[in-house]
Amino acid sequence: MATNVTLVTPDPMNGADKLVGSSSAPLQTQAVTSSTGVTTRPATSTTVATLKAANTARKGLTVYNEGTALLYVNLGPGASATNYTYAMPANAYYEVPYGYTGIVTGMLATGSGSAQITELV
Repeated sequence: MATNVTLVTPDPMNGADKLVGSSSAPLQTQAVTSSTGVTTRPATSTTVATLKAANTARKGLTVYNEGTALLYVNLGPGASATNYTYAMPANAYYEVPYGYTGIVTGMLATGSGSAQITELV
């Protein structure tokens, strides 16, 4: 007798995605691993800066705000106080969602500082 398993995940466009597997047709998964982390410290200021260029080989990316001011991080070009993915407080850490390989930009609310970026490839 086959046992069915249903996994439902959020899908903002359609309400939900449904993946169905059974003991006779199981869902296949693959672990994504990385043995290489590349760390950079781009300068940040009140002018938008590229924190990390697009990289199709990227498996993961983390951002740490080393500054004392709010850092606006955008997954895409043109981070600003009105165009951002995450507003990072000082000493905050952010993990970019898995699968995002595009440009990451940032801009401080005030002053200047730096961000610690680790890209997993």
